[in-house]
Amino acid sequence: VRSRAASFLADFGEADLLIRSLRNAPPLARQGICHALARKSDPAALQTLLDRLADSDPGVQGEAARALGRRGDRSATEQLIAAFRKEADPFALEAVALLSPDRVGELIVEAAQDRNYQVRQVAAETGPAETVTRLVADRDWRVRAAAIEASLAHRERSVIGALIAQFPLEKGRLRWDLLQALHDLTGKDIGLNPASWKAWWDVQSETFVPPARGGTGGPQPGATRASFFKIPILSTRIVFVLDLSGSMRDPAPGGTRTKLDVAKEGMFETIRSLPSEARFGISGLGCDENGAWTSREKKTWGTRLALHPAQPPLKADAERFVRGLEARGWTNLYDGLEYAFADPDVDTIYLYSDGGASKGTFVAAGEILAHLARLNRFRKIVIHTVEVPGEKNPEDNRRLLEAIARTSGGTSVLHER
Repeated sequence: VRSRAASFLADFGEADLLIRSLRNAPPLARQGICHALARKSDPAALQTLLDRLADSDPGVQGEAARALGRRGDRSATEQLIAAFRKEADPFALEAVALLSPDRVGELIVEAAQDRNYQVRQVAAETGPAETVTRLVADRDWRVRAAAIEASLAHRERSVIGALIAQFPLEKGRLRWDLLQALHDLTGKDIGLNPASWKAWWDVQSETFVPPARGGTGGPQPGATRASFFKIPILSTRIVFVLDLSGSMRDPAPGGTRTKLDVAKEGMFETIRSLPSEARFGISGLGCDENGAWTSREKKTWGTRLALHPAQPPLKADAERFVRGLEARGWTNLYDGLEYAFADPDVDTIYLYSDGGASKGTFVAAGEILAHLARLNRFRKIVIHTVEVPGEKNPEDNRRLLEAIARTSGGTSVLHER
């Protein structure tokens, strides 16, 4: 509500009131104020946004950077460059890239070597091909994920060679990310075997001409040992999020089982199929009428979200946990996904829900999507969504689940048996 109020105040020309409000505003309200100040051209608004680059909350820093970029006022460029060189601030670097892309090149070399992984991510996203070829082998998986994604903008042989060289060193989801990038850059579907790609590149590396973007569809994962409601599991660091709201007690179409019964059966199949090298966690959605996440520890396998090895004793314990889950309350979709981000090693989330949010920090679809994008800015987590069918499911619910998957690079399916 405070965030929306900031937008209205900006429209009514109350920039001074917005700036004064920053002193006591909580982080989400400060984000809303920064977003609103992007539309104000006065010097006070500009200086306020520059000051917010040093905000204590990363979300506010990011919103200030985006606001500076949207303003289109290049007069802030020198201050942003100075701010980056003083603090190695990834948001300042991002703002320079948005506001003055012709100037970001002078910062890339030092950014690509910075100890802060977020800075190296922005370097991968905004730097030239030689930066991408270096960072595709970075020590941090999130930087490598950003570099693999950025490689698609550099259709050069050096980039393809770097991806193929990195291929045998990756496993899990990033190996699949690499395969998708190589398919896009080469038009070839040679499979997940790195040796096959190396053999092909040994012959083609001197003469190959990368095709233009937008060719045939993506590569096929082929048979995988594990899946979640028919979505292949290619990651080894996964959190499964199950909807435990009251609507999951409704009958599932075509039988006498409830939606939750179907969810449990599918989760059992998934747990049993997980390879031994995988690590996984499980949590459940559900809140009271005020949006408070009731008994969160009881809805989390192990009481605290963590990734556990997919070994037989732990798989059996996970099944016992799932078997005891109950459905009650409302759907706090955003809060549940935010919680799934808690472990820094998580690179993939699978969400099983009958749709839209009814309670929680954010309920409106647009706000859920916008804040998930901010939350995922540097995490690079892929979110796959599965809609459990039901006669009462609004079409908007499906659109939200599809958008959550699409904007994170995931897959969305309607589960029907």
